[in-house]
Amino acid sequence: MLVEAASLCLVDQDLTLRLDITCHHNPVEGWPAFYQFSMQQNDQIAGVIHLRIGDQAELTGHLGHIGYEVFPDFRGQRFALRATQLLLPLARQNGLQELWITCNPDNVPSLKTCMRLGADYIDQVPVPEDCPMYERGERVKCRFRLRL
Repeated sequence: MLVEAASLCLVDQDLTLRLDITCHHNPVEGWPAFYQFSMQQNDQIAGVIHLRIGDQAELTGHLGHIGYEVFPDFRGQRFALRATQLLLPLARQNGLQELWITCNPDNVPSLKTCMRLGADYIDQVPVPEDCPMYERGERVKCRFRLRL
């Protein structure tokens, strides 16, 4: 069971995380429970970030505990970095001692985000053929581990 996140104040300067979804039972078979937040700057949605909870092989493998997307007009403001930092206490409250973050090898901004977080690069892993990521053309993920 996920801890209650609705009462958390997730604000960093001009970035606010708004809780959109708390999914205790993911409808995708084998995938973990998660939180979904909108990244907001003033009244505009700048992107989304997910915090996935659990220790499934998909999380430590190709999916990762953290997934983010910053929309084009808002890139370059380190929103992914700042949003991830805001979610670290929630990850700890859910019993996580480390976070796995994955990204495509050619996604330089995401690679830099992982490094700025202080995450350790571990390796590259293939995306399983039965994964929705594979269907989108993603074949390899870089894996980073962030100790909490």
